[in-house]
Amino acid sequence: MPSSMTLEWRTSQHELAVDQPSVGSGGLGATIYFAVASLVLAALTYAAITALDGWADWVVLGASFWALGGVIIAVNPYRRVAG
Repeated sequence: MPSSMTLEWRTSQHELAVDQPSVGSGGLGATIYFAVASLVLAALTYAAITALDGWADWVVLGASFWALGGVIIAVNPYRRVAG
C-alpha cells in the first residue's frame, strides 16, 4: 500500500456496485440448497422424535440447542459488544 493514499482513493477502492447483484445471490442454486436442507432437517427431526424415549433425552437435546444458540451469538461478526 502506498503511504500517500488519500481517503478518496481508499473509498473508491472499496465501494460496492449497487446496480449489479452480488455473486451467487438467489437463483436456482439457492432454491435447490433450501429444498435439500429442508429434507435433511425433516429427516433428522423424525429420527430425533423416534429415538428420544425419556425426559432426560429431551433435556439433553434442549441443552444442546441452547448451547448452539450461544455459539451462534458468540461468533456473529455483527454482534454489538457491551461497553
